[in-house]
Amino acid sequence: MKQQGLLNWLPRLSLGLLLAASDGRGLRAMEVSGEPAGLTEQVPPWPVGPFVILPDGGVLAGRLRELSADRVTIDTVSCGTLDLPRVAVAGYRSSPRVGPLIGGAGNAVVRVALVNGDRIEANTVRCDGQILSLGGLSGSMPTGQPLEIPFDRVLAIDLTADETLPGGFFGDFRGRWVGLADGTRFGCADAADQPARDREGMVSLQPLTEGFVLPLQCPATEIAVVEPPGSRLRLAFVEPVDGLARSEAASLTRGCSFTGDWPRLRGLTGFTAIGLHAPATVTYAFDRPAVRFTATVGIDDTAGQGGSVTVRVAANTAPGNAEQVQPAEGQASEDWLKECFRSPVLRGAEQPVVIDLPLPGITILQLEVQPADSGTVLDRTLWLDPQVWFD
Repeated sequence: MKQQGLLNWLPRLSLGLLLAASDGRGLRAMEVSGEPAGLTEQVPPWPVGPFVILPDGGVLAGRLRELSADRVTIDTVSCGTLDLPRVAVAGYRSSPRVGPLIGGAGNAVVRVALVNGDRIEANTVRCDGQILSLGGLSGSMPTGQPLEIPFDRVLAIDLTADETLPGGFFGDFRGRWVGLADGTRFGCADAADQPARDREGMVSLQPLTEGFVLPLQCPATEIAVVEPPGSRLRLAFVEPVDGLARSEAASLTRGCSFTGDWPRLRGLTGFTAIGLHAPATVTYAFDRPAVRFTATVGIDDTAGQGGSVTVRVAANTAPGNAEQVQPAEGQASEDWLKECFRSPVLRGAEQPVVIDLPLPGITILQLEVQPADSGTVLDRTLWLDPQVWFD
């Protein structure tokens, strides 16, 4: 009974990835095995209204009620009112209009985007749901006097100066992601330890994000998708190996599109994402043999109908290469990393491709994006839920 875990007490969910072109969404399947590869197609869209960003890249749909130096209160859509330590929240958005990160310079603790286009950097922030108060600003504000802004003029707040990933993602994820109908998504503790729904139809979900001491109470009917069990590494949470086998990660983005927007592929969102603008090659190395690679890839929605690329996946699949993490002296990269997948030409506004590759024993994986036509304008790809699986 315990092994069935979360699937025992959630509403009946289709955990197989729907890959057929006749499913109404038009996903194209490539090299698909019989096992479920992921749930990208079932992940709900981003919240249409306000939401907070969690340090692990998850989001909670709801309005920010109060923010202080050490606490945050959120009126969520599906999980009631939450009173949390501030470390549990990395940011706030009034809508998906502003992407996962607010650009800025310097080492400011807080960055704020306003509806008039202004960007403000500060060292302290407080909010009572009506007024946002910023302190420690540089410029003309008198020392000690905060800048007060009506909260309805605030588009976005970032509570970290880390430009690489919102809140600092982590790689070896212990649990499974859960998605709610309101667009909420977060990493959840192993479902096998969760209790059954109560008489009111509520279930307990324990986020793995720091600061969530108590589980969230959520109506079972609001749960839209749950990741299947399995040992995996989400590539959006790890650094590629710079310079390995022609690797060039200058155009790599994680947790957002190449333009910094929330990831979208023909309406699909996924739990995690990386962006790559052609031409680009990124290479990942693993400390144990992998067995499989899965992802959904296409030209991201910000390119409209523009852009045309081919994508390629290569790995050290040749006999004797599993322990070889660099080409041997005089050995060409193409003799060391064998091509495992090459897409047809992917164009803007076309349906993305689902990749599900059995790759037993590999320790090196390379993703490559190349322009298909003349020029590279709008040749920006989005890889939703790119994951390497292990036994």
